[in-house]
Amino acid sequence: MSPRADRFRGRTESAQARFAAEMEEIGDAVRAEVVEPLCDRFGLGYLAGNGRMIFHNDKLTVGSIDDVVLDVSGPAREPLLAAFDILNIEVSHNDYLGFYVRDVPAKSGRGKRRR
Repeated sequence: MSPRADRFRGRTESAQARFAAEMEEIGDAVRAEVVEPLCDRFGLGYLAGNGRMIFHNDKLTVGSIDDVVLDVSGPAREPLLAAFDILNIEVSHNDYLGFYVRDVPAKSGRGKRRR
């Protein structure tokens, strides 16, 4: 590897590390302020990975695709839409804020089906 390539690789890796640390901090704030209260209120869990974000319990799965959320009725609909407005903020090309929010386990037996 040339010295020039090493220099640019080092700068790039440093920038990636700063970005990852900042996104982890923002993801933790979104989890605490948005996702956990929503999960507690409606008895849901939250999972993100493989290009998907979902809220779920033993009776309901709501994905990050708008038309899936629009199919939800009842009191959970508007809070879910508001949460996905935040989770779907694009932080980089095809990389969304919700992917930086750590999972929240579902509390089995709580919440009602909202379809």
